[in-house]
Amino acid sequence: MNFELTQQQAAIQETARKFAQEELLPGVLERDANSEFPVEQFHKMGELGLVGLPYPKEVGGQGADYLSYVLAVEEISKVDASMGIGYSVVTSLYGGSIMNSAAPVEKKREFLEEVLSGKCFGSFGLTEPNAGTDAGGCVTVAEKDGDDYILNGLKCFNTNGPLADYTAVYALTEPEKKAKGLSCFVVKKGTPGFSVGKIEDKMGIRSAQVSEMILENVRVPKENMIVESGQGFKLAMKTLDGGRIGVAAQGLGIAEGAFEIAKEYLKTREQFGKPLYRNQYLAFKMAELEMEIEAAKLMLYKAATDKQEGRPYSLPAAKAKYLCTEAAMHVTTEAVQMLGGNGYMKEYHVERMMRDAKITQIYEGTNEKIDTSEISNNLNSNIDKENVRTSSNSKAIDEFVEHICQSYKDTIISTSYENTINEKYNKITQKITKVQNILIIAIIISIIGVIALNVKDILKLLFWVESAVLSSAVMQLAITTVIKSKVNIDGIKIFNDAFSNIVVTIIKDILSKINTIAWKFIIVYFILVVIYAIIILAQKKEENQNN
Repeated sequence: MNFELTQQQAAIQETARKFAQEELLPGVLERDANSEFPVEQFHKMGELGLVGLPYPKEVGGQGADYLSYVLAVEEISKVDASMGIGYSVVTSLYGGSIMNSAAPVEKKREFLEEVLSGKCFGSFGLTEPNAGTDAGGCVTVAEKDGDDYILNGLKCFNTNGPLADYTAVYALTEPEKKAKGLSCFVVKKGTPGFSVGKIEDKMGIRSAQVSEMILENVRVPKENMIVESGQGFKLAMKTLDGGRIGVAAQGLGIAEGAFEIAKEYLKTREQFGKPLYRNQYLAFKMAELEMEIEAAKLMLYKAATDKQEGRPYSLPAAKAKYLCTEAAMHVTTEAVQMLGGNGYMKEYHVERMMRDAKITQIYEGTNEKIDTSEISNNLNSNIDKENVRTSSNSKAIDEFVEHICQSYKDTIISTSYENTINEKYNKITQKITKVQNILIIAIIISIIGVIALNVKDILKLLFWVESAVLSSAVMQLAITTVIKSKVNIDGIKIFNDAFSNIVVTIIKDILSKINTIAWKFIIVYFILVVIYAIIILAQKKEENQNN
């Protein structure tokens, strides 16, 4: 593996570094204090070609590789992490939603060109108050109305929300299917009913504009639905994989920026008659931090390269996000400590960087979820290892990362594996339910036919059918009651926690479906009883008339 940057990558890196130093650094403290986003500077980034770096020219991008984009986010975030995340959301999340979608090229260009040029802002509307890390908990709905869709709901923690000219809004077109009924729409600023809610007052990344997005009967043409109904969750997950690479680059930039400030401080600050860097403890600490940064950088660059070259990158992206953001928090905390009292002062920047670093461990999937769910050192044996290890060099990097994470012992099945299980299970249960419903309808139709044909011994037939239906219902209810009372379903442990959770969910769902079917049978039973009674009354009336 060649670790040298290409001439183009080095040029882009230098352009971003120079821009950050000359355009962002002078006002960064004031913007942090006032929670102001550098809109003018963002437009300048567009003019420099930085915003649309990783996207093809046919949709308005620059046609560069993904590593070049990562280098730019890294350099920007060394100075201003708020700009780093605003930039990342525009390119990785909004841009990723559009590029990963099923929209035709013409539509992609329509929704991307002005954003990738830096003239307009884009945002990503997925997170909701009741569903943070659980992206599948979305409740915003999109109801079809003629050739349009009507959107209603509330999005929160929407980075670039107050600035956005275009927002990729994820909403349920089939709410009964939950995550499997999710789609995605592009909603333009100024659309009636689409408004900015509360603007968040944050601990860190204070310059970044983060807000609620309110949708009240927002009418969107069907042409703005960029994936078919039910494909929105897959689009969101794929986009978030790219978003994690962007956040990793932001975290790495924060760590590097704080490290450089600490290094310069230790070189110039004297205590007890000698520069601080000659203190053995501090020298060893700086060496430790530098190695941590370098390891995180290698993982990040690998993830970006995997994405660019079309290799599976979900797991490398998760690893990069975890390592880079953990490094950001660790390095900035140590930097504040190394600078002593000065580290606590705003003019030295590291306290701001420490505040900025914290959120990187939270958004795009909390590091706890990533650690226990995606980059544990004992990935389930059912995961195809070839999807992770693409070469001998990348294998070495993966092993190094897993070694770093070896103290974290929880294991789970990968998201893709879980989705496969759930998908197959849902298909089976749907078929079972369909067969049961057909059976009930067939019973009713048969009885009506028998009555219509005035078949002899109708009462005897009804009695036996009633008995069969009631017995079936009672048996089903008895089974579910016994299982629930005798078995600690929530305590089931199979293989690992993730697989156990899947099994528990499936068992509970099956029991719920059995109960539902049982009650349907009971309803049929009462219908039959009513029919039975009507026939008896009719027969008695006929007998009285004859007498």
